This record gives sequence, structure tokens and C-alpha cells, in this order.
Amino acid sequence: MRTAPDTRAPAGDRSARTGGARGRKLSTHDTLGVMNSRAGNEPHFWRDNTLFNAGALAAGVANVLYHVVVARMLGPIHYGVLTALGTLVLLVEVPVSVIALVYTRRGTGPGQLNRLNLVFVLAGVGVFGLLAWLRIPVARLFNLPPDLLVIFALAVIPAYAYGLNVGLLQWAGRFGWAAVAIAWDAIGYTLGAAIVYLGSFGLLGLVIVGPLVSLTDIAVSFTGARRAVRVAASTGLNSFGALWNAGAVGMLALVLTSADVLAAKHALPPRAAGFYGGLATIGRAPMFFAGSIGTVLLSSTQRRPSEGTRYLLYSIVGMVGLGVLGVGLYALGGPLVIRIALGVRFLPVAGELLPYTVAMVGQGLLLIALYYGAARGRRRITLFGLVVFLSWMAAIWVGPSLSVIVNWTVVIMGIGAVGSLLGATLLPAPAPVEAATVSHPG
Repeated sequence: MRTAPDTRAPAGDRSARTGGARGRKLSTHDTLGVMNSRAGNEPHFWRDNTLFNAGALAAGVANVLYHVVVARMLGPIHYGVLTALGTLVLLVEVPVSVIALVYTRRGTGPGQLNRLNLVFVLAGVGVFGLLAWLRIPVARLFNLPPDLLVIFALAVIPAYAYGLNVGLLQWAGRFGWAAVAIAWDAIGYTLGAAIVYLGSFGLLGLVIVGPLVSLTDIAVSFTGARRAVRVAASTGLNSFGALWNAGAVGMLALVLTSADVLAAKHALPPRAAGFYGGLATIGRAPMFFAGSIGTVLLSSTQRRPSEGTRYLLYSIVGMVGLGVLGVGLYALGGPLVIRIALGVRFLPVAGELLPYTVAMVGQGLLLIALYYGAARGRRRITLFGLVVFLSWMAAIWVGPSLSVIVNWTVVIMGIGAVGSLLGATLLPAPAPVEAATVSHPG
């Protein structure tokens, strides 16, 4: 199951299953630096951005619909179980972000595509086997049903090959296909949820949807990748340091926008954990385009370093503007939004919606700073983001109640936003690193 609209990046994230950040496999976070492959062609740059954001928007709309259907169908307790299952599997799929980034940078030839897909599918089989073997202690740790955990974990098997294929689509400059692959992931979950709802198949049916959609994901992405690698030319490689930092930012963005749901499932009683999943779903909605804005900021700054500060300012203004709109909407009609989106059973969380949304605005600004730091090579911003994430997880892990967790989230994300933006603007940039270049036809 996907999670809610994600601050992290709407485009290919599998967070939809997690319930708070759209725990998809891939997101716009996973596309760090992708678009600079067209650095010398402004029309291509804007076209790629338009296509990519269109895919993100389609995925986001599908995500919202998914959670509206699922939350109303299951109620807080079972909804909490489903979002926690999604988040757990999403975290196991963290390497997908790295795989996509590596192959966005280096690409491959047509003769290697089948072999690489097979290798990554086998890797997924191995990870699934390990998770199935550890199902009892893992399920006990997070208060999850072991059998449902094993079924849902089947979605891991195609996940790494999916990351490979999407990375190759981005490497080849085929952003239309990449947008389709990313959007289909969310749309598939939404269609599956609708079928489960109409057939009254309940929680088990929703869990089964996950592996089925993952199989279609790899089919769609492989079809596009097979066409793309036939026409893409060769590429240079990034330096290891630049690749490591970008990959670290991608993984950090992923866990920042999803791991809290799983931590809350461990820390809170089942009903309260379900409330937190719903709160994360709604509270992150105003920050839906954070990942898309961050990706555009990253690629634009890499293309025109002298304009990076101006691009950063534009991005901050955009994020704050979206945040003001979201906070204003929830201040005027938060309970109504919850009633429409999640149902009346989630109304007890209405009092926490406004402060949590403010905290997510801070998280969106932190993500902007992380992307900018990746473009500038400022690894200390990445390390600071890691400290913020670990502090937040510790606060949730030991939090005695939902309201206390929300209050700590406001404080930690506020510090994270201010500290990271100061680092982005004040820290000196290191020496330039070699950028990846790809030659594309047309």
C-alpha cells in the first residue's frame, strides 16, 4: 500500500503503502541529478520537468484516493497495521533509490538489460527470504501479524529490478516513460483498493494487492527500459564522492518521509498508531511537491551553479507558499478535511493536525536544503539531516502519547529547517566534482 502524498517526492515513491509519506519504491528523491543530462538544452529541461511533475501529480492524486478508500474501509486499527506494513517493506526497499541513482548516472547497453534484471530479481528473492525467516521477531517488534508481513513482503522481489529500469529510463532521457512507470505504481494500488472495497475483501485483500502491483510495475518499467537503451548513447561516471552524497540524500529523504509511521506503530497502542498514520497522510499533503521542487532545484543548480542561490530562494518561497495554503486550509476546516478524506472515526486526531502540518512544512524546507546541499557538494548538510532524522525517531520511539510525539516533531523539524537552510547558504562549497554526461539523440 502506498502512503500519503509525500513531501519527499511524488514521483515514484512507494510510500503510498506506508500511510504517511507515500512509501513508494521510488520518488523524485530517487532521481537526484537526473535532469542535468540535458544540461545544454533548455527546451528539453523544461519538457522533462513538465513530464516528470505530471507523473508526480498523477501519482499523488491516485495516492490520495487510495487512502480515502482504505481509511474508510479499515478504520484506525487496521489502517495502522496496513500503513506500518507498507513502511516496513518500504524501508527494506531503500536500496531501490541507490540502484536507480547509480544507473541514472552510468546507464547500460541493450545486451546487459536482461541479465541485470535477473540479477536484481534474484537479489529481491534473497531479501524476501531473509525477511520471511525473521518474520516472527520483526512482527513482534512492530506489533504486526506475521502472515500478513510475509505476504506483503513479496512485493520486494521485483522492487530492485524496478529501480534499475526507472534509473535507465532517466539515464536515457525518457522522462515520459519514467513518469508512466512512477504514476502506474500509485494508480495500480488505487485500482486494487477499489476492487478490494467493492468485493469486501478487507485487510487481507489490500495486503495481496501489494505484490500484484509490484509485478505490473516491473513489466511497465522493463518495457520502457528495453526501448530506451536501444537508442541512448554512452555516459561518463560521476566521482564516487558525488555519487555517495547524492545517494545518501535520496535515502535520507525516503526515510524522513516514511519511517515515522513505523516508529509510531512500535511506540503507540494500535488505535493511536492508526491515528498517527492518518495524521501523517493528511498532514503531509500540503508538502506534496517538495520532492519535485527539490529535484528541479538540484538539476538547475548543477546546470547553472552561479544561479544556485537564486534557485534556492525560489524554492524556499514556493515551499513556504504551499505550507501557508495548507496550514490556512486546516486552520479553517481541518475536521471537515479529515471527515472527507479519512472518515469520522479519525476525527479525534483533528486537534493535532495543525501543529503536525506546520512541522511538515519544516520538513519540506529541510528536504530543499538537502537537495541544494547535494548539488553543491555540501556533505555536512547531509550529516545534519541524518542527525535530525535520528533525533526524530528517538522522540517517537520513547513518546508516551500521540500529542507528545507531535509536539516533539514540531520542535525537531523547526530546528532541522533553520539549521539546514543556514548551512545551505553559509557553508562554503567544496571543489567542483565531475558531473555525469549522457549523449542523447535528438
